[in-house]
Amino acid sequence: MMALAGDYRLMVNGQFYVGLMEVELGLASPIGVVAMMAHVLGGRAMERVLFRGERYKPEQAREFGLVDEVVERDNLMDRAIEHAQLLGQKPAAAYQRLKRYSRQAIIERMQALDAAYLDDLVEQWFAQETQRLVKASVERMTKSASATMPTGRPAERSGHKGGVCENVCSGSN
Repeated sequence: MMALAGDYRLMVNGQFYVGLMEVELGLASPIGVVAMMAHVLGGRAMERVLFRGERYKPEQAREFGLVDEVVERDNLMDRAIEHAQLLGQKPAAAYQRLKRYSRQAIIERMQALDAAYLDDLVEQWFAQETQRLVKASVERMTKSASATMPTGRPAERSGHKGGVCENVCSGSN
């Protein structure tokens, strides 16, 4: 979600994915994020990305507007620096005002919507279905990471069993 707020978004070509998959966890993206995505992607593309909950390969992500450019791994830093330098050459005060003018309305809308729907967000996060789906997702990721993790890592030596979600999902601290 945070990447969508960037001035320019690069993604490395290859077996990488990006997406907003909250719906797969029983969560609707926060309403302010929905508003920002509609602003950035347009309403129809926003709906497709959010409603499907899919992961997108680099070229798909570019087509949807999730990223602006797909680059090869070896060119990522050079391209990022090149684009940062291009933006850095703009008169700072004018660039700052232009960003504020183009984004102020959506920022205010996001803040108002998030405040109005905070209780809804909290309610859906702690819903049984959401907690079950989050826990199952964390367990899948933990098994996947454990299968590729070399033995003797600090997490294993400390007795940690990969239950990243143990406290969050059970509601304990």
